[in-house]
Amino acid sequence: MAEALVELLSEEIPARMQSNAGQRLKQMLEDGLKAVGVCCDCEIYTGPRRLTAILRDIPVATDSRVEEKRGPRVGAAEKAIQGFLRATNKPDVSALEIRDTGKGDFYFAVNTLPGESIGDVLVKLVDDIVTKFSWPVSMRWGDGDLRWIRPLHQITVRLWQDGVEHEVGGGRLPISYNKHSIGHRVHAPGAVSYGQISDYARKLRQAYVEVDPASRRDRILNGLHDAERRFELQLVDDQALLEEVVGLAEWPVVLVGSIDAQFQNLPSEVLATSMRVHQKYFSLANSDGVITHFAMVVNIEARDGGVEVQRGNERVLAARLSDAAYFFAQDKAVGLDNMGKKLENVTFHEKLGSLQNRVQRINKIGHKLCHLLDADPALFEQASWLCKADLMSGMVAEFPELQGVMGGYYAQELGVVDEVSEAIAQQYFPVGQNDFVPTGKIAVILGLADRLDILAGFWSIDEKPTGSKDPYALRRAAISCLRILHVHQISISLRQLIELALSVQSNIDDNSFQAARDDLLAFFRERGRVILRDRGSRHDVVDAMLSHDEFDFAVAAKKAEILQEFLMQGGHQLIAPFKRANNIIKQLQIPKTSLAISAVEPAEIGLQNMLENIKAALSKATSFDQELMCLREIAPPLEQFFDELVVNHEDEAIKQRRLALLGQVTAVFLQVVNFEELED
Repeated sequence: MAEALVELLSEEIPARMQSNAGQRLKQMLEDGLKAVGVCCDCEIYTGPRRLTAILRDIPVATDSRVEEKRGPRVGAAEKAIQGFLRATNKPDVSALEIRDTGKGDFYFAVNTLPGESIGDVLVKLVDDIVTKFSWPVSMRWGDGDLRWIRPLHQITVRLWQDGVEHEVGGGRLPISYNKHSIGHRVHAPGAVSYGQISDYARKLRQAYVEVDPASRRDRILNGLHDAERRFELQLVDDQALLEEVVGLAEWPVVLVGSIDAQFQNLPSEVLATSMRVHQKYFSLANSDGVITHFAMVVNIEARDGGVEVQRGNERVLAARLSDAAYFFAQDKAVGLDNMGKKLENVTFHEKLGSLQNRVQRINKIGHKLCHLLDADPALFEQASWLCKADLMSGMVAEFPELQGVMGGYYAQELGVVDEVSEAIAQQYFPVGQNDFVPTGKIAVILGLADRLDILAGFWSIDEKPTGSKDPYALRRAAISCLRILHVHQISISLRQLIELALSVQSNIDDNSFQAARDDLLAFFRERGRVILRDRGSRHDVVDAMLSHDEFDFAVAAKKAEILQEFLMQGGHQLIAPFKRANNIIKQLQIPKTSLAISAVEPAEIGLQNMLENIKAALSKATSFDQELMCLREIAPPLEQFFDELVVNHEDEAIKQRRLALLGQVTAVFLQVVNFEELED
C-alpha cells in the first residue's frame, strides 16, 4: 500500500473558513477516490496559507473496472441516440447493449476501464477539486479564469510506497506543481524540502510553520497560561477568539501588553469587546476582576523578545480605548431615559412599527406575565421602558455585541434598583443552548416578553423561518424562551404564553388568531424536541411529553427524565399491552368510554377491580413517578384478560362490554402519559 500528500499553498485564507475548507477537501478527495474503487485514511491539516491532506493505505494503481451508462429507449429519436453514442465514444448502435429494464428496452454503453496509476488519478482529481472548490467568496488573479479564496501559488501531489517515492506528473492548471513546500514568510521564506511524509510537519516546523491546528492551539494556550503565571492574572475565557487566532498565525507567539490605568475604569465588557473585535486580543484580569493587561498572538519571534511589537500594540489599543471612553462619557451625559425618547424614530420592521411600538408590546406582555408569575409590576414597568434605549447609544452603535450590557450600566447611572439594571443587562440571554440564563424575576419576565413579542410579531405578518433561512433568529428566540422556562421551572402552558403574546399584536385578528397560535405552538414544540433530544431523551419519550397542545415545557422536561428512567427499569413492558388494547378499540371504531360496566367473567372482574384500585391510587399520587408506578399493577390482570377472553365476541352485548372495559384501561394510561407515542 502507498501514501500520498496533497498541499494547496495560497495567500492567507480567512480563519473562519479554514475548518470548513479542510472538511470539504477531505470529502472531495474521499469521494473522488471512491469513484475509482479506492478507499483511504485521509488526514487534514489547515492553516493560514495552506490546506494539506495526507492519504494513507492507498494502492499504487487502481483496478480495472466496468463502467455502464444507460442511454435512450430503443426506438427513440435518432438525434438522442447519436448524442449518446458521441458521449460514450461508441461508433454505432451495434457497439451498445440492449436490456429490458422492466420499463422497456434501453440502450446501454459498457466500457472496461483499465487500471491507472494512483499518482495520475490524484493529479486529475486535485485539478478537478481546485476547479470546482466552493468558497463563500473567491477571486481571480492574473490573466486566468481560475478562482480561489486568495491567489493560489502552488500545488503539491506526492506519492510514496514502502518509503520509495513514485514520480507524479503535473496537472493541467496554470499553477506550479512543486515537490517542495514554503516556509514562514519572515523567518524562512524559501523552499522546504522533505523526503518522506513523516518529515513534512517536522521540516516545516523547522521553517517556523506549524501545520497542525491542534499544535498551534496548544502553543497559544501554553503562552496564555504562562502569561497568567508570570503576571499573576486570570485569563478571561474566550473560546471563539481562541479558535480564530489558531487560524491567523503559522508560528503563533504570545506577547503580553498592559492597559493604561486611565482606561481600566471602563466596564470590563467594553474593554474585552474592544480588544477582541478590533485587535483579536485576549483579556487578562486581576484578582478584583479588573482587566489590566492583554495577550496578543503574533506570527513572528522578534529578536528583542517582542518589546517593540508590544509597545506598538499598546499605542494602537490606547487609541481604540480612547474612542470607547469618549462614547461611554457621551452616553452617560445623554442619559438612558433620553436615549429612549429616540426609539419612536427608528423602524423595527415596516409591518411591526418602530422600536417604541415594540417596547410598548413588551410592556403589555410583561405586565401580564408579572400577574401570572407574582412579580412587582412597578419594577417591570421601569425595566421595560428602558430596555431598548441603549440601542440609541454611541457605544452600542460601535459595538452591537454590548446591547443590553451597556443599558444595564447606563440604568445604574439613573439610580434604578439593581433588579431593574440587571434585568436590562440580562434581557438578551441566553444566546445559545448552553449560555447564561437571566437570574432575577424581572430579568426572566423581560427576557420572555422580548422573545414572545418578536415571535408573535413575525408570525402575525407571516414572516416565519423557511428551511435553513431564519433572518430574524426566531428559532433561537424560541429556544431561549424554553430554556428560561426550564431552568427556572416556570410552570405555564406554551399555548397560554402564545395567546398572551398574540393578543397584543396589531396585525392579527379573530380570523387569523387561531391559525397563528397553532402554527407557533407547533414551532415551539419542534424547538422543545431539539432541546430534550440534546439532553439525552428518547425521541418517543419526547413526543409523548410534548404531544398535548397545553404542554408545559418545564414540567415536560422534568417528566421526560422520570419517564425514561421508568421505561428503562421495566416500565417498557406496559407499552405492548396498552397498544394491543388501543389498537383493538381503533380497529373496531368503538369510542373509548368511562361508563360504569357490569363485569361478568372472572377476567373481566379482575381487570375492573384493578382499574378501580389504580384510579384510587392515582387520585392520591403526589408525583409523576408515583403515577407511573400505579400503572405497573395493571399488567397482570390485563394479560389475563387477553389470554382468557375474546374481545370481538359474536354476542354484541359481550363485545361492547369488553370494549368499554378496554376503553377504561387506555383512558387510565393516557391520563398519566401519552402511551400512543411510546415505542416497544
